[in-house]
Amino acid sequence: MSKCYFGWAKDEGIRERGANGGFVTATLVGALETGLIDVALVVKRGASIYEGIPVLTSDAEVVKECAGSLHAAPLNIARILVRYAKDKRVGVPVKPCDARGIIEQAKRRQLNLDNVFMLGLNCGGTLHPLEMREMVASLFGIHPDAVIKEEIKEGKIILQTAAAERRRSRS
Repeated sequence: MSKCYFGWAKDEGIRERGANGGFVTATLVGALETGLIDVALVVKRGASIYEGIPVLTSDAEVVKECAGSLHAAPLNIARILVRYAKDKRVGVPVKPCDARGIIEQAKRRQLNLDNVFMLGLNCGGTLHPLEMREMVASLFGIHPDAVIKEEIKEGKIILQTAAAERRRSRS
């Protein structure tokens, strides 16, 4: 019988900002601070939830700033690792498809798996940014640029707008 463990960040700021309690962000921060890894490959939100910018950093504060999920900003993590972090000990959150890509690059001797610290994520799905924008408008009746946060939980997409945030903060 397998065991299941739950974890979350001790740092309240990480816990609030991160998806599902900030465990991944806290683990990357700890790995940087203890020297387990040299750099972390994280994704920073761009101008909207539809734009993700890959960031390779040794700064724990930058990792904290990048906490949270971006399902409409798919990136080729394996390609980024090969190009920019080939000779570094790197920590990286990975979906199953990212992990497979990294392993394939290692088979081709493009990466040394001993230098890659993968944090496995459950993949709720990724969406193409343009398709996500269309879906938000047509299915939810929300202007795509009004969405400030999204989450996929138990097969359902949850959208948060600035207007909803303001209403929540008043109550």
